[in-house]
Amino acid sequence: MPERVLSWGRAGLIGAAILTIPLWLRDPYYLNLAITITMYSIAALGARLLLLLGLWSFGQGVFLTIGAYISAILVVDLGLSFWAALPVAAFGGAVAAAAVGYPALRLRGVYFAIFTIVLVLAVTEGIILSPGLTHGASGFVGIPPPNPITIGGMELSFGSEGGLYTIAAALLLLTIGVMYRIDRSRLAKVLAAIRQGEVLAESVGINLTRYRVGAFVIAAFFTTAAGAFSAQYYGVAHPDIWSLWPSIFIITYAIIGGVGSVFGPVIVATAGVLVVEILRATAGLQGILLGVALIIVGFVMPGGVTSVVSRETVGRIVVRVSEGRSLGRDARLRRLTHQASNDSIERRKRNRD
Repeated sequence: MPERVLSWGRAGLIGAAILTIPLWLRDPYYLNLAITITMYSIAALGARLLLLLGLWSFGQGVFLTIGAYISAILVVDLGLSFWAALPVAAFGGAVAAAAVGYPALRLRGVYFAIFTIVLVLAVTEGIILSPGLTHGASGFVGIPPPNPITIGGMELSFGSEGGLYTIAAALLLLTIGVMYRIDRSRLAKVLAAIRQGEVLAESVGINLTRYRVGAFVIAAFFTTAAGAFSAQYYGVAHPDIWSLWPSIFIITYAIIGGVGSVFGPVIVATAGVLVVEILRATAGLQGILLGVALIIVGFVMPGGVTSVVSRETVGRIVVRVSEGRSLGRDARLRRLTHQASNDSIERRKRNRD
């Protein structure tokens, strides 16, 4: 029970810290960076869920694009509010993932990765060649921000950077919460069993296709929701916004973050977005650093960043620090005892004299 209370307490502190960022980070530039970080983090968490199965998906950009276009069509062409378009887009992405995933997830290894790359390119071309539905290569422009909502007679507006960040942060916290529960459920054990040995997992009655498609649908649901939000945030839905390069960055953040913790991809996505922003003037250097980071992780931390800071590693560090403190206290006590003994001897000598 105390462990559960402590876990919920940590979750509450993390959630409060994320949600209150607009209170102490008021500069619109940094708030825009924070919003970008949340969108990439949600997509990276979806990619991490697929990594639990041993699947490298370069197709997260597809579902971000699908979410953006569903939201744009519903809001601009059909006149729905953002709050109605968001869940519709998320469920639409989940349905698309189920339809695509059922045949695609029969592929293995590099073949699945290649399929997801081709899927990104195919969706981009399909959008361009469907001007009647998607406005073609020009996309949607002038998408309005989320509608204000009224709670208890008080109107909440989301047109500013702070309001938009609140929505993005809420989506991120919901995604983290669901992924955290998955990590501590039977589903995580089943996914790990499939990753470690498909034949053995199937021999004990695990339906490989069902679990693969289920994980693919869950990842697509949250990623599509982030894409739907991005259309309102940017005010634009265009096929090039979430193209192949953003998809490569997303899977890289998930790989470097590792599958050991839900916070790994979030931390790495935060660092990655900041580095990309710093190196914005040198676009070619971004790809080079990305490749170098992957090579380093592959050789030094094959399990990702979270493999280095796992619970066992933290436990060993705490034990060593505690031992060091204990040894330090013993040494200080010996020094004090020795000093007191010397003082006593000196006093006895002075008394004899």
